[in-house]
Amino acid sequence: MTALFCVAVDVRPAHAQVSYSVGAASDLTDAMTDANANNDYLPILNLTTDVTTPSGTTVPTGTATGSGSGNGLGLSTGTYALTLSGAGTVWNAGTFGGAFDVSGSGSGGLTVSNGARLVIPDTPAEVGFLSFDSGTLTVTGNGSSLTTDYLSVGRGGDASIVLNNDGQLTSSTTSIGECCGVTAAANITVQVDGTGTVWNAGYFTAGGATNSVNVTVSNGGTIEATDGSGIGVNGTGTMLVTGTGSSFQVVGSGTLEIGGYTYGGEGHGTLTISDGAVVSAAAVLMGVSDPGTSGALIVNTNGILETGYLAPDQGSATVDFDDGILRATASSTAGSALISGFTPGDFNLDAGGMFLDSNGFDVTAASVMSGVGGLTKQGVGTLTLTANNTYTGGTTISAGTLQLGDGGTSGSIVGDVADNGTLAFNRSDRVTFDGVIGGAGNVAQIGSGVTVLNAVNTYSGGTVVSDGTLAVGDASHANATLGAGATSVADGATLGGYGTVASAVTNAGTIAVANALPAFAADANGAFTISGNLVNRGVVNVAAASGQIGNVLRVGGNYTGANGQLVLNTLLNQGGAATKTDQLVVTGNTSGSTSIQVHATGTGVQTVGDGIELVQVDGTSAANSFRLGSAVQSGAYEYLLYQGGAASANDWYLRSTLASSSGAVTPSDVVAYRPGAVGYSMTPLLNADYGLTIMGTLNERVGDIASVEAGQTNKTGASNSDGVWGRVSGENVDVDSNHGFAASEQTFFGQFGKDWTLEHGANGGSTHTGVMVTFGSISATFDNSLRSLNSQLSDATGSVDTQAQSLGGYWTRYLPDGTYFDGVGQLTHYDSKYTDIYGDEATQNGFSAGISGEVGKPFLLPGSTGLAIEPQAQVLYQYLHMNGTDDGISPISSTSTNGLRGRVGIRLFRANLQNDSQTGATTPYLTFDVLHDFFSPGQTSVGGTPLSADPARTWYDVGAGVTTSMGKSSELYFNVRYARNLGGEYRRTVFAQAGYRYSW
Repeated sequence: MTALFCVAVDVRPAHAQVSYSVGAASDLTDAMTDANANNDYLPILNLTTDVTTPSGTTVPTGTATGSGSGNGLGLSTGTYALTLSGAGTVWNAGTFGGAFDVSGSGSGGLTVSNGARLVIPDTPAEVGFLSFDSGTLTVTGNGSSLTTDYLSVGRGGDASIVLNNDGQLTSSTTSIGECCGVTAAANITVQVDGTGTVWNAGYFTAGGATNSVNVTVSNGGTIEATDGSGIGVNGTGTMLVTGTGSSFQVVGSGTLEIGGYTYGGEGHGTLTISDGAVVSAAAVLMGVSDPGTSGALIVNTNGILETGYLAPDQGSATVDFDDGILRATASSTAGSALISGFTPGDFNLDAGGMFLDSNGFDVTAASVMSGVGGLTKQGVGTLTLTANNTYTGGTTISAGTLQLGDGGTSGSIVGDVADNGTLAFNRSDRVTFDGVIGGAGNVAQIGSGVTVLNAVNTYSGGTVVSDGTLAVGDASHANATLGAGATSVADGATLGGYGTVASAVTNAGTIAVANALPAFAADANGAFTISGNLVNRGVVNVAAASGQIGNVLRVGGNYTGANGQLVLNTLLNQGGAATKTDQLVVTGNTSGSTSIQVHATGTGVQTVGDGIELVQVDGTSAANSFRLGSAVQSGAYEYLLYQGGAASANDWYLRSTLASSSGAVTPSDVVAYRPGAVGYSMTPLLNADYGLTIMGTLNERVGDIASVEAGQTNKTGASNSDGVWGRVSGENVDVDSNHGFAASEQTFFGQFGKDWTLEHGANGGSTHTGVMVTFGSISATFDNSLRSLNSQLSDATGSVDTQAQSLGGYWTRYLPDGTYFDGVGQLTHYDSKYTDIYGDEATQNGFSAGISGEVGKPFLLPGSTGLAIEPQAQVLYQYLHMNGTDDGISPISSTSTNGLRGRVGIRLFRANLQNDSQTGATTPYLTFDVLHDFFSPGQTSVGGTPLSADPARTWYDVGAGVTTSMGKSSELYFNVRYARNLGGEYRRTVFAQAGYRYSW
């Protein structure tokens, strides 16, 4: 609520009110002399005609003390005027200053002119108080002045204040039309006019419940006021400040109120600033302290309002700028914007628009600005618009920064922008700007949201994308264009869309083409164009997240990769005319280093011709300008990046071939199978070989029973009839196959059995049966030797770890002459886990069922002492089935294979060499075998492409072993073997084992 400082006038006894008639200047001095002599405390001076004092007149200073709490003086002018005129003319009211009351009518009143001075001082009891109740109060002329502590105007009727021609008026408190809640209906005008004319008005209010107050400051006049001053307080009041040099100033950090509330009255104020005049206040409040109050502000024809805060209070408020200026005097803070609180439609920019000068400060306009006019941002500093403005006259940035939004979801303008500073977008949501941005200024995307620019913009300054996303054109505005200045994209920020950047771009963030931009993910494929050079330190994302294919980034200048990344969606098909991929198309040259990340679809097809073109380079392309960031695989194939082909030496292609160098595909190029395919095709072969190996031969499985059992008897002297045995074995197998595939396998297994002797022949020989379990581990690494054709690849392709568990049984018959027949049956379960060199993994389960039949007969060598040779023959059959699986790249089919292996060989041995104590015997032996696989291994399909392993199918095997009996029950046996292929692909095996048998 506005507070007024009021001075009460004492009500004195009637006999103390002495009237003096004044018809001449001498009457004035005489009356004041008599009032002092008579000690009057409330003399009344009545003009009987116009009176003008001559220069140099000194009106006696009031010295009367009268009685009561203070003295006063009345001046009744009627239609006449008392004029204090001339240099040296002084009237000091002295002790009568506590209540200097003037009343007149029309032009009648009081004038201080031509250098005269009127002083109404404070008294010991009261402040100096000039109550100009009615008539005209004029202060005019250089050196003319009126000084009082408190000035009240219009309490008794119509009144006018005229201050001009360098006149000076000083009042600590000024109440135009109101004092202490008492007023008469009046029309009150105030005119402060002319350069050098100054009213130091102190606490200034203009209004009154029954008054109409009009204040005009013109032609360079000045009113200086203090905090809380107001226009339209407790009534209607208007102020017009007009003309260059004219001003109304609320000094310090004071507030100016337009429309205020006092004494229960609702005020309605109007302030108009025009023609270069200035009104300044730290804050301007409108419609203050009561909902019934109202304020109106009109700034036109280069009028200037200087403030740091403009807002309504509890009442209503309207603002109209029409070629007016709002100049900031302080930076905005949270909750204290330069413009705030106005209802939409109440802050209007008329045809002449508003010029907002941030004046070096960072300020905020939080209210909606509407109307047919435009906004011109002037001055250094930032103006932030946080409302969704509707004014239609366009926007001009003459200097500094105009920021739309402050990190939230509001802050916008409509229409075109003449940008000669910086236009910044700072929203957290998606916002579309359809206006044309012209001028020589810059554009900045600083918010975390998405800004879509859909116009053909012509500004010549730079563009900075420091946060969020700046989209140049949506799918319906592919003709959208950024300005001609350089564009930079910061780390974490994104530039993209369907339109064109008319300049060079330096990217440390992301460039997203068309629907690769998340904001446009639901839209169609398209192209994004950079007319100048592109330096890519970040990511160029051409690939839509949906997997849609067909986006193109066009670079009109040169492309330089600064360890950046290029992301493309590609259908891995045969390429050539059927190519379907996102692309980078460069009109100029390419250099530097860029990693290409291919998001592949398709089941994988072997490429033809040049393959799949990823990068088109119309100029020259430096070697190693592009490389794959990760493996590109589908089906059974790996797709590699090559520079050049039949069509162009500078384009970059994906091909599923292994070539020795870049360039056109030649007939010598071989298929590039993906690393995992090697393991998937060869592991069934390795598992099958393991299953046959653990069935083994009779001597490997249980030792040389025929040689030692006759020497081992139980406590009754009979041959042992039961036994248990076990063996542990290790094997290393190196095997090559077709396609350059190879495996290096390490196998370990433990096999344990229970043996029952079914029969001991009277003349020797025996029959046995038994069961066995086997636990094995198979580890293999895989290579593809053809991968060395590409210098960027290694031969290594991956590995597999297999755990196997087997259950089997056997039947063996030994004849008295040493001939034996051995049969074995076995079931095995496999659990294989694959990992390729790129980290792709798969698991696979399977089983096998196998049988073996073996026969052998020893013959003593003539002339030897116990040395025998034993021809042997063996046939093994096994059915293996591995289930299908998927490694996330493609399905791997199940594999079924039938294996038939034959072995023929000899064993040269010396049976039962006794030790010195005759408690044990040893049978050493040598073996030589030839083995042959009659059936080819089964095929494995990887992504629909059948792959068959084709290893060597015939090999020789040489070995040595020993069986040692210990006492009546124990038997140890050892052997080692070495195998090597006989023709075909390379195959080598090293095998070693140790076993123990206990019988009773």
